[in-house]
Amino acid sequence: MTSVTIVGLGLIGGSIALSLRAHGIRLVGADRPEVLSSELGARVVDERVDATDPEALAAATRDSDLVVMSAPVGTNLRLLPSVLEHARVVTDTGSTKRAMASAAARMSRGARFVGGHPMAGRAQSGLGAATPDLFVGRPWILCTSGAEEAATLRVEELVQMVGAVAVHMTPEHHDRAVALTSHAPQVLASLLAVLTDERRAAQTGGPTFEQMTRTAGGEVSMWRDVFATNGDEVANALRALGHELLGLADALAQSPPDVAQVLALLERARTTKSRH
Repeated sequence: MTSVTIVGLGLIGGSIALSLRAHGIRLVGADRPEVLSSELGARVVDERVDATDPEALAAATRDSDLVVMSAPVGTNLRLLPSVLEHARVVTDTGSTKRAMASAAARMSRGARFVGGHPMAGRAQSGLGAATPDLFVGRPWILCTSGAEEAATLRVEELVQMVGAVAVHMTPEHHDRAVALTSHAPQVLASLLAVLTDERRAAQTGGPTFEQMTRTAGGEVSMWRDVFATNGDEVANALRALGHELLGLADALAQSPPDVAQVLALLERARTTKSRH
């Protein structure tokens, strides 16, 4: 692999670019003009392309060995038909996988698409937060059902280059899993941060509170696409959590409080964590 086009130079796209530079890959970055015109954008990639210019984007995708779509999920869905029309191999880094997989399956060149999701990130967003070691040792989910073998191998090569570990899942399994590990936690972190502020309790927040609310305040536009394309699984996760929380609340509300259930939960969590 000698050339890669990255559509979306945010935290993930920028980190991919910084990591690939060490391998001598020619990098083309496609994004909005204001991102491309920054001094940082000029340093991260070899060539800059206005993602809002269809002809320029088509040329960039046609000339690359791999196109990585790292824009928000909604933007990726909108651009996928034109990108797939020209590209040799396409992958994405979006937080949900069913919508992209379904869209690709309806296209004549859909077998050239491999869904992907690097399980890495930072509290900060944007190109300025990008780092070349963001993916080292981290899982990178690949949804390869329906993809050509050559396309899968190309994307696996990318994963290896950036130091991540490929994990294969179906789009359905992925979306169900990340609803619990990423999307519902974002809701809970945000809710905890808001309630703490409303009840004037922020001054009592220690390390545990800071860790639990670290992601609160993330970019709303990104999360809009996540919830729009994985709302059903996030709802299932929140209902399951709500059911468990209500049971604990009912026990603790007794007089005297019945602490057995919450202590049993803490013990189960301790045992679970010790196995990982």
